[in-house]
Amino acid sequence: MIKFLKNHWIYLVLLFVIAFGVFFRFWHLSEIPPGIYPDEAKNANDAIETLLTGEYKLFYPENNGREGLYIWIIAWSYKLFGISVYALKFPGALMGTLTIIGTYLATKEMLRYATNDNGHNLKIKLSQIGIETAALLSSGFLALSFWHVNFSRIGFRAIMVPLLLSFGLYWTFKTLRTKKFWPSVFAGITWGLGFYTYTAFRAALIIPFGIVTIAFIGYILETKPKINLSFFEKSYIKDGWWKVDNMFIVMIATMAPMLSYFYKNPEHFMSRATGISVFDKAEPMIAFLKNLGAHVQMLFFVGDSNWRHNFSEDPGLMLPVAIMFLFGVLYSFIAIGGGFKRKNWNSIVVHLTLFGGLNLMVLPAALATEGIPHALRAIGLMPFVFIYAGLGFLYIVRLIFPHKHHREEVWPFIFGTALIILLLISSFQFTHYFAEWGRKDEVKDAFAKNSVEIGKYFNTEDSAQKYLIINDNGIPVTYPEAVVLCDNCTDNTLPYEDAPAPGDKNKLPISANTTLFIQRTHNTDIKNTTYIYPEQLPLSVDNAVFAPLSATEEVKNQLRNFYPQGVELDLEYIWIYRVE
Repeated sequence: MIKFLKNHWIYLVLLFVIAFGVFFRFWHLSEIPPGIYPDEAKNANDAIETLLTGEYKLFYPENNGREGLYIWIIAWSYKLFGISVYALKFPGALMGTLTIIGTYLATKEMLRYATNDNGHNLKIKLSQIGIETAALLSSGFLALSFWHVNFSRIGFRAIMVPLLLSFGLYWTFKTLRTKKFWPSVFAGITWGLGFYTYTAFRAALIIPFGIVTIAFIGYILETKPKINLSFFEKSYIKDGWWKVDNMFIVMIATMAPMLSYFYKNPEHFMSRATGISVFDKAEPMIAFLKNLGAHVQMLFFVGDSNWRHNFSEDPGLMLPVAIMFLFGVLYSFIAIGGGFKRKNWNSIVVHLTLFGGLNLMVLPAALATEGIPHALRAIGLMPFVFIYAGLGFLYIVRLIFPHKHHREEVWPFIFGTALIILLLISSFQFTHYFAEWGRKDEVKDAFAKNSVEIGKYFNTEDSAQKYLIINDNGIPVTYPEAVVLCDNCTDNTLPYEDAPAPGDKNKLPISANTTLFIQRTHNTDIKNTTYIYPEQLPLSVDNAVFAPLSATEEVKNQLRNFYPQGVELDLEYIWIYRVE
C-alpha cells in the first residue's frame, strides 16, 4: 500500500480535487441556483422539441441565435434522465467537472513542453513535482472557483468554452511535443467543436494557429535547416510537422457544416452581438478601452454586478488566487525574457500562448457594451487565469526557497501548504455559494423563481383551466403546438409594441419560457393551459386559476374587477387568483 501511494500519489490527489469539483457542481443541482432563467428555459424547450421531432439543428436562430451543440446535449440528457430540471443542468455540471481534468492536463502538458529545453540552462527550471503541483493547483483553483462553479450549474452553452479550450491546449501541445498522429486528430476535433458552442469561442480559433506558427519559427531558428529539397523530407516528414498540419485539416473538416450554414445565413454569424458592440458607439476605441479596463480589474476589485453571474460585484478571483495569478504573469514574463536570452523556443511558445490567450479571450467581453464587466462573456479567460495562478504558486516557492526549491526535502511542506490553501478556499466557497448567494432574494429574482413556482402550481391543477398572464416584456419566440395563446379572449389591443398579435398561437415573449418548461417536465403535451396578455382576459370562466408572471397591483385589480367572485391565494413566491 505504501509503495502504491508513493507511486500514484499524484493521481490520488487529482481524484481528491475532482471529488471536490463534483460535489460543488452536483450537490443540490436542481435547487441551486433557485430558479430557471428564461434563456436557460428556452434552451430546455428547444431541446424538448429536438427530442420529440428528431430535428437536430446546427443553429437555433431565435433568442438572438444559439449554436446547436449544447441543445443537442440537453436533448440527450433528457433521454438519459427524462425531462426535468436536473436533466437540463446535468450537461453543464458534467462539462464543468471535465474542465477540471482538462485544466490539469493542459497545465501539465504545457509545462512539460516548456521544460523540454533541448540542453539550454533555464533560469527557472521546473522539476516533475513542481509541474505536478502547478497542474494540481490550477485545476483545484478552477474546481473551487465561484465563477466556474456558478456557470457549471446554469443551463448556458458558454460552459463548453473553458472545457474545449483546456483540452484544445492539451492536445495541441501534446501534438507538438510527441509529433504523434492521434493527438493531432483530437486537437483538430476539439478546436473545431468549439465553433459549435458560444460566440466568444471564435476568438480562440486564433490560438492554435499562433501556437504552431511560433513553434515552427522556433524550430527553424533552432535547427537552422537549409531550405532545399531535403528540407521537406527532413522537417515535414521525418520531424513530424505534417502531423501538426493534420490538426488544422481535421479542425476545418469539423467546422465545415457550421461554416456552410453561416455562408448560407450570414445574418446569423454575429446575431448575438447586434446592437451591443462598441463599434455602434460614437467613439468605439474609447468604449473598448474602458470595457477592457473594467474586465481587467474585474478579477481583483469590482466584478460583475449581475446576481445571475456572480455574488454581485465580488471580484472574479479570491484574494490568494488573485495574488498568485499576478505572480504567475510575472513568472511568465521572466520565462519569455529568459527564453529569448537562452534561445529556449519551447518556453517562449508556452508563455506567449498563455499571454496571448488571456488577451484574446477578454475581447468578446471588452467588445460588447452590455453589463460591463460581464463574467459570462469573459468565461474563456478561465483556463489561462487559473494556469497562471498555479504558476504563480511555483514562483512564490522559488522566492521563498531561492536555493532549495529544487530539493526533494522541501516539497512535502510545499505540497502540504498547497493542499491547505485548497481546503481553506473550499470551506469559504461552500458557505459563500450555497449558504449566502444561493439564498439571496436577488438571486431568486434573477433566476425567475416565481415563474418556476407558477409552473409547479399549474402541474398540481389537473382539472382547472389555467391562465398564465404574461405581463413581462421580451423577445417573441416560437412555441410548440401544445401551447394555447389567446383562446376565447377579448379583442383588446395588446399593451406591448413587440408582442405578437392576438390569435398568433406560435409566438410568446421569452419571459414565458420558464413556466412553460416547468409545465413540460410534468407533461410535454400541456393540458388546460392558456397563455394570455393582461388585456386578453376571457369573457367568462368556470373553475379557472390565473397567475401573472409579475404580480403587480395593476394586474391584481384588473382580475378583481373582472371576476369579483374570485379568491386570492398569496403563496410564498407567487400570487394566484382562483375563480370557481
